[in-house]
Amino acid sequence: MAVAKAPPLHQVFVGNIHPDTKEEEVIELFKKFGKPDRSIVMRSAEGISLGYGFLEFSDASQARKAVEGMNLIVYKERQLRVDFADCRSKSSQFSPIVFIDQLPRTFVDLEKLRSIFSPKGAMVDCHLAKGPGNVTRGFAFVEYETHDSAYSAFRELNGYKLEGQPIRV
Repeated sequence: MAVAKAPPLHQVFVGNIHPDTKEEEVIELFKKFGKPDRSIVMRSAEGISLGYGFLEFSDASQARKAVEGMNLIVYKERQLRVDFADCRSKSSQFSPIVFIDQLPRTFVDLEKLRSIFSPKGAMVDCHLAKGPGNVTRGFAFVEYETHDSAYSAFRELNGYKLEGQPIRV
């Protein structure tokens, strides 16, 4: 039996999740907008949380309310990033939030990250993900005021070498 993929407006991305957060907690946190049909917190092959996950709602209005009601709230001392999982579902092809991956694990300079990404447009927020012991987790988020700025950052900074290591935007 095949499982049909939910329409893009039904899927929600949740980023900057605290590492010890379980899927059941994410469901509980979001159920005031409607019980999600599916929920997953992404984990490494070793079972360690990657700090992000996805929810799927049966109704697009529930997903929209979840995005509007939960983006930037603080849960377990972390400011969650909540958006539609498929950025093409917005009026623009790209979200104003850029996910930066494959940062060197030794990289801790938030101001340097800001200086690299700020020339692409006005920034709302810049967040370097850290785990237990204030150790960087190898990824970051930059939120711009416009979709165009985020697209510019994606287009021009994907593969940028930071401390000799190419990053993924």
